[in-house]
Amino acid sequence: MEDMKAYVEAGKPTLKIDTLQGDTLELTLTCEFDKYGIPEDAVELVYFNDLLAMVEAFRILWIT
Repeated sequence: MEDMKAYVEAGKPTLKIDTLQGDTLELTLTCEFDKYGIPEDAVELVYFNDLLAMVEAFRILWIT
């Protein structure tokens, strides 16, 4: 999170983060953003409604 904060403070492009909406992963992210002072608009949350779809997108991203 400290690296992410430094990235945001350096004015680099908005990060996209995949998560499940309403899941503990999203809640953990938003709590950590608040804890480290990372503004909500500093990242773009990309929501999946299905865990398998999120895993498949991750797999495709890292294989190609």
